[in-house]
Amino acid sequence: PSAAAGGYALLASFALPVVLFPGAMCAFIALLGLGGVFTAKAENNRAELSARVALSTKAALLLSIPAAMTVGILAKPLLALLFSSALTGAQLNSAAELIQLLSAGLVFAAVGTASAMQLCATGHTAVGVVNAAAALLIKLVLTLLLATAKRTVFGGAFATVAALFAFCVFNTVQAMRRTRSEFDA
Repeated sequence: PSAAAGGYALLASFALPVVLFPGAMCAFIALLGLGGVFTAKAENNRAELSARVALSTKAALLLSIPAAMTVGILAKPLLALLFSSALTGAQLNSAAELIQLLSAGLVFAAVGTASAMQLCATGHTAVGVVNAAAALLIKLVLTLLLATAKRTVFGGAFATVAALFAFCVFNTVQAMRRTRSEFDA
């Protein structure tokens, strides 16, 4: 039990903030043009709405992919810089491995958040809330299945990434469908 509690303390106190903060920043920067989404929806300008939604999604991707790669590659040096006095060598290694696993979730968090805000801006807030609830349910179920004493905290980290992936897919599909937008590369 104490090893599991220590593992979850590493996950909650060190790994998740290092990973999710850049994802949130990427999503919020991508949302700077959200006013255009709201205006295009109010004016019923389908072409402008589609362009703004696609631009916001692309911006979230373009910002979060390099951030995820950087966080994943530099996990151990980042932790050593930020939390050197709080972590032992073994804890530093475990937290770095958690961050490397969670770094994929950074992209999912950024794009999922951008898509949720697009849904809000176009009057479909309830859809985003339902999608978040579904992702939470996925997280809870996977955490219960994967984060047992034998599988340690890495099961919880995997459950987090899977839930962020579901949140991203649910919101992005609904935002594209409800705004009749297409994502062309």
